[in-house]
Amino acid sequence: MSEHSGAADPRPAFDPLGPLDGGRLAVEASAGTGKTYALSTLAARHISERDVPIRELLVVTFTRAAAAELRDRLRGRLLEFAAALESTDEPDDEVLAAVRSEEPELRLARVQTAISEFDSATITTIHGFAQQIIGTLGSTARTDPDAVLVDDTDELVTQAATDVLAGEVLTNDDPALSHITLTTLRRSALLFLGNPGSRFEPAPDLVGPGGQVGDDSADGENNDGEDGDGEQGEIDAAAAILRRLTDQVVQRVAAHRTGVGTLSFDDLLVRLRDILVDPQAGSTARTALESRFSVALIDEFQDTDPVQWSVFNTLFGGSPDPQKRSMVMVGDPKQAIYAFRGANVHTYLQAVRDPATEVRKLATNWRSDPALLKSTATLLRGSTFGADDISFHDVAPATRNLDRGFTDSQGSALPAISLRAALGDEVTRQKAKKRPAYVEQGAQVVFADLARHVRCLLEESRIPDDEQDDGVALRPLRPDDVAVLIAKNAQGPAVRDALGALGIPAVIARGDSVLNSEAATHWHRLLHAIARPSDPRRVRAACTSWFFGMDAASIAAMSDQETTLRQEELHEWGTLLSREGVSAMVGRILTETAIAARVLALPQGDRHMTDLDHLAELLCGAVGANTGPVGLLETFEDLGVRAEDGDPETDVAARRVESESRAVQIMTTFVAKGLEFPVVCCPTLWDSAGTSARDHIWWDGAAQNRVVDLAPGLKWGSPDEHSERKRLATEELAGTNLRLLYVALTRAQHHTAIWWLPTTAAWRTGLARVLFARDESGAIDRELFAAPTVRHLDDDATMESLESLVRRQPEALEAVIVGTTAQAADDRAWTGSTGDTAAPLAVATLGRTLDRARGRWSFTAIAARHNTGSHHGYDAEGDTVGDAANQDEGGPDEGDPDETATGDVAAEQSTSGEGPAALPLGPIAGGATFGTLVHEILERVDFCSENLLEDLRDLVGQRLRFNPWPVDHSLLASGIAAVIETPLGPLFDGRPLRTLARADRLDEVDFDLTLGESGSRATDTDIAALVLEHLEPGDPHREWAESFAAAGTHTVLAGHLTGSIDLVARVIDSSGVPRFVVVDYKTNRLAPWPESPTIEQFAPDRLHAPMAEHDYPLQALLYSVALHRYLRWRLRDYEPEVHLGGIGYMFVRGMVGPDTPTLDGTPHGLAAWRPPCELVVALSQLLDGGGRS
Repeated sequence: MSEHSGAADPRPAFDPLGPLDGGRLAVEASAGTGKTYALSTLAARHISERDVPIRELLVVTFTRAAAAELRDRLRGRLLEFAAALESTDEPDDEVLAAVRSEEPELRLARVQTAISEFDSATITTIHGFAQQIIGTLGSTARTDPDAVLVDDTDELVTQAATDVLAGEVLTNDDPALSHITLTTLRRSALLFLGNPGSRFEPAPDLVGPGGQVGDDSADGENNDGEDGDGEQGEIDAAAAILRRLTDQVVQRVAAHRTGVGTLSFDDLLVRLRDILVDPQAGSTARTALESRFSVALIDEFQDTDPVQWSVFNTLFGGSPDPQKRSMVMVGDPKQAIYAFRGANVHTYLQAVRDPATEVRKLATNWRSDPALLKSTATLLRGSTFGADDISFHDVAPATRNLDRGFTDSQGSALPAISLRAALGDEVTRQKAKKRPAYVEQGAQVVFADLARHVRCLLEESRIPDDEQDDGVALRPLRPDDVAVLIAKNAQGPAVRDALGALGIPAVIARGDSVLNSEAATHWHRLLHAIARPSDPRRVRAACTSWFFGMDAASIAAMSDQETTLRQEELHEWGTLLSREGVSAMVGRILTETAIAARVLALPQGDRHMTDLDHLAELLCGAVGANTGPVGLLETFEDLGVRAEDGDPETDVAARRVESESRAVQIMTTFVAKGLEFPVVCCPTLWDSAGTSARDHIWWDGAAQNRVVDLAPGLKWGSPDEHSERKRLATEELAGTNLRLLYVALTRAQHHTAIWWLPTTAAWRTGLARVLFARDESGAIDRELFAAPTVRHLDDDATMESLESLVRRQPEALEAVIVGTTAQAADDRAWTGSTGDTAAPLAVATLGRTLDRARGRWSFTAIAARHNTGSHHGYDAEGDTVGDAANQDEGGPDEGDPDETATGDVAAEQSTSGEGPAALPLGPIAGGATFGTLVHEILERVDFCSENLLEDLRDLVGQRLRFNPWPVDHSLLASGIAAVIETPLGPLFDGRPLRTLARADRLDEVDFDLTLGESGSRATDTDIAALVLEHLEPGDPHREWAESFAAAGTHTVLAGHLTGSIDLVARVIDSSGVPRFVVVDYKTNRLAPWPESPTIEQFAPDRLHAPMAEHDYPLQALLYSVALHRYLRWRLRDYEPEVHLGGIGYMFVRGMVGPDTPTLDGTPHGLAAWRPPCELVVALSQLLDGGGRS
């Protein structure tokens, strides 16, 4: 049979200099073909050639690490574009040469603008994108804008499943229920929640009245026509019950999240999809987003799913003018290995099959040398990877790699791929007819040969030295040049031990959970004893731990006095925990037990010490203050339970690398995806992990949808139906296994070693298909390749098949038998050096000059330094990041330093003054407590609520429940209601806060701005001079500016400016144009205690003095700069003179509702100011380091 896909790939190659047309482009990027370079180049070209503002650029990928890399690469590419456009030298890069060939000055200006506004680009994960978009859509999103994104699905499902199943057991005596356990129900719910957009079976509408699946009659017969009371009928009924209970669990989880205001990552995407396709709100949302993004670049598109694709297709697939908007999808379906996380490669295939999608390929491999590319193609040519559309195609080596190779010390070429069949006499065989190898014993033989092979390569091989400029110099292979890819984390320790037996250093990268480590056992023994030191059994168990290091004989010989001393020591640690917290206890234990010296002396001491420290860190982060010994033990045990279901690839408990020295890297293929190494060893591709269908998930080609069986453990339906579900699921897994094989075989730059072990299940793996599913000519046989299992070969036939592959490329492939007795006897240790030299211990010296000007500044710190000359910097304890309720609220007019209102304060809190202008909040004692309380309530209340006063009373009660403060709740609520109902004059077009919907407000807007990072560093004196330069003599704060300038201290502002704006309000005028107003709430009394303030003290013209006294105009300008930078990033057509709406300082004690007196339209209690927009823009530039323009 001829090879499948043996012909050349008909798809045209991606041209980085091709036209930048709009519409939809899919770029298939095989491993090592430079997709990140292609993405960054496309983005930079859109900016420089099409004049796409960088704020209209959307770059989406699937992990935070990838997003960070893309951000760095894109910025670097823009800098390369700028350098090339400025230089007179001809660049080597053909793209840079082409870019500067036309309109170089104009393109340079565009690129420089993009660099200066780089933070306005949206480069994020898919979930980060969804979160941003939902937040910007406001009320259109029809979702809780304050919902917190959490990853608690496992815990919620466990709780909900427990409740649902317990309730069902109490009310349902159906025997079918005995087939359903908590584990079964939990698994089904997780399948449902983890596969949004899928079809789930058994479907609810296929459950008959008798409970049988597929029974649409009421006679109780199952779908085989047998008695419904029989065994099959009971199983069908169990499947029906399981589906019903699963729906209940899902509903409970959703209800819980709604109630507590949380969202899962999947919820986030589903919400965004639902918004975009909503018949009513969708059009508005799509229009808003279409005007915001011109170019979308989607990375790792093979890992998308139906929900994600629906979002992108809705936004970019139906553009009325596709030539103006562009979506580029970059991915490789051969590397779609994350189906277990919900990724669906068939969604990718749907997208690229769409006639509206233009498809290109990256045809040059920049990773591997020519010999390795050819030998890999020899193995994979003709293979498919789960679908006929996912096939292998040759790629050409990059020109720079043509002379690179893998040689011995004499310069002779070494095989690029070594096929190593464990068929020697050291491999124990079963007595079955086909004499398969035992898995565990055979794996040990493979790992031993792996160690010998790595030792040989370390001693004999040479690779190109990339640190040399000529690119042809060679150097010896080092341990850190080698990666060992394993099928599952549990194999890591055995591989590490095998390498260590020959003296080869090795570390496990992102292995299993540290909570499953030996160190966790020792921590548990100690915490168990600290929780009950009076129990001598627990004390003796703790003595066996590394913390005490006693052997059995020493423990047996312990006297009562020695036991008592140990108990007292444990009790002291528990007391310290309760009094000072986990960190203090852990520090004391590590110091007093001298555990580090004891553990580091053990074999794998670095590994154990790393785990101990990691666990200590987890303990410190897992509990809050006031935790006792019993609570800490329970928390630790709970962490261990979670580790059983956690994903070690993303979990914070994933074990850390124990050493930074040069060592062989051991990791799973999942971890290795996206990485590259000079040498890669694959000792477990024969492992059948992942080839057996535990979950029944498959693709329905006719319906074009993923199907998930929610009852995979129950053989519901007819035997044929069950067999068909299992077959389809097994085929789906076979495709995933083949794609894992592809990922593993494409990580190396120079050499790949592959081991084959003929276990019973190995013949189901992708490796077996690639090596042995071949016809007589040696080509892939499609029928054999697609079979559930490859035909078993005896040892002679196995070697003949491997040698036939070698004959196709004898200069780059080798096939050897391993596991012989002679080989096993070769246990010589590697005596080479890792290249690391241990420096002699010495006291560290500071080899650089500290930048003492840098710091974390706030308005409070700047004002204090300016006024007193003392540098307060940023104090997380004493500065509230924007002074919402700190000392700036007080001052001499507070007069109540301990803010305690003794006596019957409520009785004294009658309104101040008489008539309509009485002050409800006037006589309430001031201070931080009152200021914080008012801020928290205004932040949380819905101004537009129909039950505003009732809501305010509830909020007051909630905030004071756990922090009692003597204040009349009703009086406080009515006073704040009056503030909300006070018309705010011209600043708000005469409207009160009462009219401000949630969609038109941002509360507590935290910001961090860099200071002096782009050039020169500003001083307070520079700020004062700039303000004076822009404020006219009649400005209400001109006098403050002159005073501020006269007191300048030349304080250098470098580092970061942090703050929090109480409220940013969007005010839309009659023509529909929005402007954005900064609002700050002030609770100053403006009257010395105990005098009650009067409404006249809050007249607008009398507020200039307290504003100046506390330097509030400076705060207002800093907040305006923060808003300016935010709007510049978020608004497509941002114009400061249009969109900056000014500042309103609301002195809430002076605001009494609709009857509040006014002066020239401005109500008492409001200090309104619209500083010149030119001043805000110039101040932003000054703070950033651009100097004064």
